[in-house]
Amino acid sequence: MLDHGVPCLAFAFQEKIRVNVQKPQLEALGLPVGPWLSEAKRAVRRRADPETTLAPTADRHISVGELLGAGVLRTGPGQKIVYATDLAFNEANLARVVALAHGANQLFIEAGFLQEDRELAAAKRHLTAAEAGTIARLAGVEHAVPMHFSPRYLGHEDRLHAEFAAHLGVGSASHVSKSRDGRVFDHLR
Repeated sequence: MLDHGVPCLAFAFQEKIRVNVQKPQLEALGLPVGPWLSEAKRAVRRRADPETTLAPTADRHISVGELLGAGVLRTGPGQKIVYATDLAFNEANLARVVALAHGANQLFIEAGFLQEDRELAAAKRHLTAAEAGTIARLAGVEHAVPMHFSPRYLGHEDRLHAEFAAHLGVGSASHVSKSRDGRVFDHLR
């Protein structure tokens, strides 16, 4: 529970396992892309018996074990995605959001105001871009998306992105995505 003058929630979603299809290996086996791959991925996620067979075509069957062995399906740790908005910058919120977002692959976080307007941000119980960048840095997130900008910055979102990136910290492994147009801003290059 976060403080925004009223109770407010932040969310973290954690995949248990990530299953990706490797198209070159799929093609090497002469297997088609199709809905059967979703079934194969579900079978891996639920730890189905490796002998479980799937039908990529009406006349072809292949086991989950064969798909894994041939590298068609690769598994890895699931992603952690965090969403935090409508929160005041205070010690309790800072501790809660940093703990929730710790090690996240993706953090969507409000960055409503510029630091030069921090008094207004505090009065409205919102974060500045600098505060949001600091939270992302402290949480050690891989990728961060600043969002929920005040309309006062319409047409000047680049200033919010730049302030956010500056406080995220040079030398971190994080990247910042622009939330309005999808362009990627990588301050480490």
